[in-house]
Amino acid sequence: MTMLWSLCLASEFGKNLILPTKSNAAPASASAGATAAAPKAASAAVSSEASPATKADSSSSASVASSRVQEKCEFQASVEDVYQVFVDPARTQAFTRGPAVLEPVVGGKFKMLSDNIEGTFLELVRNEKIVQKWRMNSWPSGHYSTVTLVFTSSPSGCLLKLTQDKVPTSALESTRQGWHRYYFESIKMTFGFGASLM
Repeated sequence: MTMLWSLCLASEFGKNLILPTKSNAAPASASAGATAAAPKAASAAVSSEASPATKADSSSSASVASSRVQEKCEFQASVEDVYQVFVDPARTQAFTRGPAVLEPVVGGKFKMLSDNIEGTFLELVRNEKIVQKWRMNSWPSGHYSTVTLVFTSSPSGCLLKLTQDKVPTSALESTRQGWHRYYFESIKMTFGFGASLM
């Protein structure tokens, strides 16, 4: 158990410490594949489900079979504190452990996680809801999903409900795992919002 924890810790916090130079840069597809292999975060306070229905998305240049991801996560923090993590550039940079660009206004852009995630803010209702046009750079060119984050009070602090429509079916599992690993668990660990220690 201690060895597994050490390997996970080294893998998570050791990334990006040694950056490649132009002469030995890894291909972009290698880093995209690492996301798909990410292990599921274990947390009793996090639940998820995916809609089994798929459909062709006509908004991009080619048809992309897509699905819906629905997640719930409990945070031991106020609704305002959790909401601010998603709109305050300094807090976003803290939990992503890297540069993040955020313009938290309707029509404002965002980029984070080594530019792997990008999009536009479509709706912001303070301490209640955020809607984003959202994509991973490994998705088909021009294909965006719609992310809706709803923040509500709960007995433990804040319940965050995520709905993500138009996720390419081929990226469904890696997207779900990414929300757990790079958002929910990272936010809990960074800010102490209910992190579970193994």
